[in-house]
Amino acid sequence: MDTAPKIPPTARNAILAVITISLLILYAFAVATLVNDALCADGRGNCRTIGQPTELIATLQSVVSAIIIAVLAVTPSKSLPNLARFGGLSTSTHRLDLASLIALAYCLVWLVAGGAAFVVGHFLLSAQAKVQFSSLVDLGTSWLGLVIGAAYAYLGVEPKPMEPTSASK
Repeated sequence: MDTAPKIPPTARNAILAVITISLLILYAFAVATLVNDALCADGRGNCRTIGQPTELIATLQSVVSAIIIAVLAVTPSKSLPNLARFGGLSTSTHRLDLASLIALAYCLVWLVAGGAAFVVGHFLLSAQAKVQFSSLVDLGTSWLGLVIGAAYAYLGVEPKPMEPTSASK
C-alpha cells in the first residue's frame, strides 16, 4: 500500500518549470561569460572576466538541448512549439498561448546563446584565442549539430526508403 503523499499536478508542473527555466538561465549566463572572456582575452569585449565555466557548460548544453529537441520532436510540423503536450499547462486557449510563448522564448534564448558561441568561436576570435578558448569553439560546433538535429525533429524529416535495385532482386 502506497501511503506517500502525492504532489498535486500544478505543484509538480511549477517545480519542473522552475528547474527547466533555471537550467536555461544558467546555460545562457555560462555561455555569455565564456564569450565575454574569450573576446576580452582577444582584446575586445567588456573585460570584467569571471572565469571559464567549461566544466559546467557542456552538461548544461546537453540538458537544455535535450529539452528543446524533445519539445520540437512532439510538435506537429508547421505548428508552434508548445509545452502543453508535456502536461505543463492546460489546453485552454489562453494557457495554450502561454505554453507556446514560453516554448518559443526558451528556443530563442537557446538559439541566441548557442549562436553567439558559434559565431564568436569560429569567426571572431584570433587563432591564438581559439586555442585558448577551445571549449567555446567546441561548444559552438556541437550547438550547430544540435540545431540541425532539432530542425530534423521539428520538421519530421525522415529518410526516403530506398527502392530495391535490380542487383538486389
